[in-house]
Amino acid sequence: MRMTRCLVQTVSTALVLSTVVARSGWADVGVNLGFSPNTATVSQPSALTITLLNPNLTAATATGFTNSLPTSLRVANPANVSNSSGGTVTAVAGTGTSIALAGGTIPASVGGAAGSCTITVNVVTNTPNTYLNTISAGALSSSNGTNTQQTQATLTVGAVVPVSGSITFSNASLHGNAAPTRLTITLQNPNTVALTNNAFVLSIPSVINLASTPNYATTCTGGASVTGTAGNPALLNFTGGTIPANGPCTITADIIARDPLTRGTSTNVTLSIPAGSLTNAQGGSSEAITGAVRVETGGFVSAKAFGPSTVTTGGNTVLTYTLVNYNATPINGVTFSDTLPQPGGGSLLIVNPPVPTNTCGGNLIATNGGSSFSYGTVTPGVIPAFPSGAVGGTTCTVAVTLQAIIAGTSAITIQAPFPGANWSGIDISAVNSGPLTITPPAVITASVLSIEVSLAMPKSRILISSVPSRSLATSTLLGFRSRCTTPCACASSRPDNIWVTRPMVRSTGTGDSSRSTSLSDEALLPEQTTVTPALWPVSFPRGGLFVEGRGCAPRRIP
Repeated sequence: MRMTRCLVQTVSTALVLSTVVARSGWADVGVNLGFSPNTATVSQPSALTITLLNPNLTAATATGFTNSLPTSLRVANPANVSNSSGGTVTAVAGTGTSIALAGGTIPASVGGAAGSCTITVNVVTNTPNTYLNTISAGALSSSNGTNTQQTQATLTVGAVVPVSGSITFSNASLHGNAAPTRLTITLQNPNTVALTNNAFVLSIPSVINLASTPNYATTCTGGASVTGTAGNPALLNFTGGTIPANGPCTITADIIARDPLTRGTSTNVTLSIPAGSLTNAQGGSSEAITGAVRVETGGFVSAKAFGPSTVTTGGNTVLTYTLVNYNATPINGVTFSDTLPQPGGGSLLIVNPPVPTNTCGGNLIATNGGSSFSYGTVTPGVIPAFPSGAVGGTTCTVAVTLQAIIAGTSAITIQAPFPGANWSGIDISAVNSGPLTITPPAVITASVLSIEVSLAMPKSRILISSVPSRSLATSTLLGFRSRCTTPCACASSRPDNIWVTRPMVRSTGTGDSSRSTSLSDEALLPEQTTVTPALWPVSFPRGGLFVEGRGCAPRRIP
């Protein structure tokens, strides 16, 4: 009996030894982790690969694990799951925070190389950070045992690059009453992932408004919406749009110049989506997105100018009014009156002929010898429309010729303000003219030996003799001026105190002091006339020598 109990015990021990020896020939199963890419931006998926290893000669069956992802890291949508273990992988696309395997098989090792299988799942986050993913020791279970070592992998996620873009316009300028101009906002995504749920508000400057029919449109996807409010300022709202990866999308709307009745203005206006004001689901933003357009509305008098702006007494100058229309429709009802300023001790009066001119239509009344004139009082003028799109305005002019007279030997400078008006509901502001300087005649070094005025009716004879030719410039005009002086009974065709100029002969100076020039002419003069001999260069009237003869009988003035 004792011998039998020992045998049983020996057999039991042998069985245990056999079991121990068999177990000591096995190796632990293992697990590895990796991200690809291991550096990404917000919303950019990264493939998480979990590799299971079996160094044993028998397959590891009933393999399973659960990998809890780091906070803020989730399974992407789509998850793009791949699994070579034959088991069941659980990874909820879009919301899952863990990846699990059940019932998998890790093949046996072959030729000394461990058997392996892989599970790959895309993961993503909207939060920039560095994520450390870990499968701890003992987390993997199988028929061949568990893993005795933990494994880790790191994923670095950076913020998305800000959206850039531009604001452009179908026309270079917005004109009053013009057809709408197309506004285009281009959003450029520099990231390798699409940016979703983008939104911004564009506040439009006060001189621009949304068209009554804005025709909103967008190429941005993802349920993008474009709306607007035509207030002051007008607002353009964009929500819900997706900008494709590495690509653009656009938002468009029609805009107009707000007020065509504004006094003539031409201004560069910048529209801007400020930096940081665009938002999206990826936590991104935008650089400043801007664009400029010129806004031109209304009408005005751009200039009231004398040409030439400096004249010698007795000379003529042309006063020109330049009228401008920025609108794409005509400005009607153009009319104004103007009273000329008078230099002290002299006069600034209309000379007609030459006939006053105007390119604005309407009538211009400018009487010879008058000190005021009117335009458009019978038939109003029209400033034509300016074509839409281009920069600038339509111009037309009204011009009258004036003669300037001053007394004394000092120059006088005057200006002639435009009084302002209202045309087609547009307030036209007053504007000052450029200055007109009237100078006394430059004295020419010469001597008039005598002047004879013979008032033998019906014509009087004027004789100027012995003007040394050395005092004369080449192509010099010699002649005289005359005017009635009170209490003369003047000819009805010649107003009182208006100088009438009469050239007599053109001479060429030689610089020879031994030579002189004499000339004579006949003119129809009223009695009691002042006659002045004068020397003028061709750019008449410049310079003069004044020797006056008065009287109703022949008289010689030494």
